[in-house]
Amino acid sequence: MANSGVILHCSQSDCQAANPESHQFCSACNTPLIRHYLRTIGGEIDRKPGELISDRYLLIRPCIVLDTKPALPPNFPEEPPEELLPYLRLFSQRLHVPQIYGRLFPEETTPKATWLLEYGTPLNARQCKNGQIFPLLRDLWRQSTALRQLNWLWQMAKLWQPLQEEKVASSLLYPSLLGVRGSLLKLLELQRDTEPVSLTRLGELWLSWVSDASPLIRKFLRELCDRVIAGEIGESVRIVALLDYAIAQCSKSRRCRHQIFARTDTGKLRSHNEDACYPPDGQGLDSAKGEWPLAIVCDGIGGHDGGEVASHLAISGIRKELPSLFDPQNKPVGPNAIAQFLENTILNVNDTIGDRNDKERRRDKRRMGTTMVMAVARNQHMFFTHVGDSRIYWITRDSCHQITVDDDIASREVRLGYALYRDALTFPSGGALIQALGMSASTRLYPALDRLVLDEDCLFLLCSDGLSDRDRVEQYWHGEIAPILTGEKKVKDVCDRLIDLANEKNGHDNVTVALIHCQIVPSTASGSNIINYPQGRENSKPQPSPVNTEVAPAQMEKRDKSSRSLFVGSFFILLFLLGGASVLSYFLFPEVRQQTNRLLGNTPVASNSTSVEIPTPSPGANSLDWETLKIGDGIWVKEAIALPVSAIEPEETALEFVQISPQTVLKVIGKKESADGAMWLKVQVCPSNPRKTEENDGEIQLPAPPEELENSQNDRERTQTQEAWFRVDIDPGFEVQPIDPSCH
Repeated sequence: MANSGVILHCSQSDCQAANPESHQFCSACNTPLIRHYLRTIGGEIDRKPGELISDRYLLIRPCIVLDTKPALPPNFPEEPPEELLPYLRLFSQRLHVPQIYGRLFPEETTPKATWLLEYGTPLNARQCKNGQIFPLLRDLWRQSTALRQLNWLWQMAKLWQPLQEEKVASSLLYPSLLGVRGSLLKLLELQRDTEPVSLTRLGELWLSWVSDASPLIRKFLRELCDRVIAGEIGESVRIVALLDYAIAQCSKSRRCRHQIFARTDTGKLRSHNEDACYPPDGQGLDSAKGEWPLAIVCDGIGGHDGGEVASHLAISGIRKELPSLFDPQNKPVGPNAIAQFLENTILNVNDTIGDRNDKERRRDKRRMGTTMVMAVARNQHMFFTHVGDSRIYWITRDSCHQITVDDDIASREVRLGYALYRDALTFPSGGALIQALGMSASTRLYPALDRLVLDEDCLFLLCSDGLSDRDRVEQYWHGEIAPILTGEKKVKDVCDRLIDLANEKNGHDNVTVALIHCQIVPSTASGSNIINYPQGRENSKPQPSPVNTEVAPAQMEKRDKSSRSLFVGSFFILLFLLGGASVLSYFLFPEVRQQTNRLLGNTPVASNSTSVEIPTPSPGANSLDWETLKIGDGIWVKEAIALPVSAIEPEETALEFVQISPQTVLKVIGKKESADGAMWLKVQVCPSNPRKTEENDGEIQLPAPPEELENSQNDRERTQTQEAWFRVDIDPGFEVQPIDPSCH
């Protein structure tokens, strides 16, 4: 119940009118009132609930306050203290990690400073007044579906590496810090590591939840936990790959329908529209009709003679390259391959705009460019990529999350640990862009990529800053957008309404919006619903999914760490078997641009996984000796195996799990020992096989990438699909023979 004595001020800086807490709209400007519930950490608060702290923060519970004057900047220190740096450096993970809102007391009177945390989504007022920011994962685990349980674990596994780099990985080991908002994992705060933390502890925590897991995934989770605890799985990227497999299997019983609509408008003050969108203005798409589940919003930069040209070039360039991704004749591809393909697409579009700038001799501020946000649905995932400050919001029935991080100076300052976000926004150039499409060479462009697992009906809003400025989405999502999920409003009508709101409440810029309505519907799946851990001794292979999901990964774990120097492992082949309806698995691995150091804070999308059954290596097979193996030697793969590979320079985070068919011949074309002591081989698939059998009659053929991309002005090197690096960490069961590789 609202406290009639509490005054809540409007969040609009040009209004700030006082309102009773019971009001939902400002009595002066009719703007929805935003309630910033914040959690305190650090020093203790010697006040009673109901008291106002610093004439601003209403104490709701011992660790929860309400900011009654959200239009005013919070109190900031001149320099963020050391203990806050992990929060700042993990700014790109703010979908899961809380951010520092400010300091509670302007002048600290306690031995330890008291800080305020914000969680990037409107909090439930009733829960906050009951003393709970979010429900805890452990309290909802038992009653949740198998897919949601896997989704939570998948998010934890993805967070492990960035948290470990900041020495706060132990935050994932305390159940009291693991909150959830629907399908989204939310850390209540960060816990400093007092000692190095290993994945085995994460496996032990998960093992304690296995008995209450869904029966469909209990067997899979138990074996996964056992292998992590035993040290057989030592990298979080491998856990992500295995969970990707389980999620794909679990999603066979459902499919997702996507309804998309987009609108763009010149606005009240501009003479022309530099924005562009896909679907085209006023048009919709429906994946149930076989149309692409794709949405794009671009906001042009460079005036009438440039910005609108750049935004339309970006839309047309993306549409030109994406057909192969949606071609039903193409084989299923995994998440990492899709992410790499999307990144290459964006880089090629950047080259197109850059080449146009160079051709027209545009320099400095006369160069045309554009921001870009794109959402692509594939299987059970929604993929995102963005450059600039256009945004994507994820909306459920009771929450709204901004899932992109603006490419502006304010965000960069936070990621570098120099300032708190709300403080950085007040800098004179805090909102200035640090990158956009077409403004610089692709070697200096770092598009952000991420993905979400969809396990409930939801909405995604893509918009230019003509709508998102002044927190309009945060103010209006609940009343104007969320009703789509209850059937009260239609996607088209909401898009029209958002354009009107932007012009009425902002009006200073062009405005463009695209809405994606995701609806999860049941789908008939054949075979058993029980998900087993993928391994060689499994007698049955996964049945094809009724939806276009990637097939299962087979993970070969380390069996003897001391024998790494004696064994060769890890092969890359994109191989499908021709000649009949018995094709078991397909994998499409697109070209990979040579990666450079990523912009601080951008997290790569987790590695892809593909399926295969791994037979136990033949006792008579000879192990390859990495030390004596020479460049030019041929390797004969006697039996089918699947191992992790990297198509770029040896890099653990770029591993893919792919199948190698029996009777395959490979040629060794490179050897390298990485800085961490890992041993790698580079091999090439031979176009012909000197050991033809009745089961393998003919030449090995590799699928092409989704689409052969045109060479850009920069003439970037394209990685060939026939070659890759393979890490040496197990005995793969090769038979060594004096074979002429014949790789010409």
